[in-house]
Amino acid sequence: MVLADRLVTHPPYRQGMKAFAPLREDADRDQSKASDECSLWRGRFIEEYSSAEAVVSEALAHLSTIATSGAESLLPHLVGKRFEALGIVVGGRGPLAAVGSRVTSALDEFRDLHGYRTFLCHGSSAITIDPSGRWRLVLSLTTFRAATVQRTSIEIGEDEAAVVLARLRHARRRLDGQLRGMLASFQ
Repeated sequence: MVLADRLVTHPPYRQGMKAFAPLREDADRDQSKASDECSLWRGRFIEEYSSAEAVVSEALAHLSTIATSGAESLLPHLVGKRFEALGIVVGGRGPLAAVGSRVTSALDEFRDLHGYRTFLCHGSSAITIDPSGRWRLVLSLTTFRAATVQRTSIEIGEDEAAVVLARLRHARRRLDGQLRGMLASFQ
């Protein structure tokens, strides 16, 4: 399931409105344990994503020293824009398209998971425990687009969270390997 299919847009909050149901007292696990597990998952996800950001940044720095790469003018300050810059350099019409097709594929796989990063790094969270004792994490985010307030949220369960983290870890390792292989071809 693509993250965009899971986004829920909320109407403006009214004063006194409860956004989320409280944790059930009769759940098999206590709130503290669920909170610790969610925080651990969130931290691991952010660490995997940060590792990919570092690899992409170093690749752009290296490519900027190669005159034919076209990367010397593509060293954006914002880390998120660095993925876009790398995509331009190695993409179908970029100067390194011939050697960067595998990197492009790895970037695409990685981009599919980018939406989670935004919610995990900038959203607020609420944890609920389902009737079977498994935690569910609700991440809410308020953004401004074209002078309009947008409130969105996603919900991810414990089992799905493990799958998403495994996908991210695989995508990060693949991106790292493809970038190392491409950069080695220039030496």
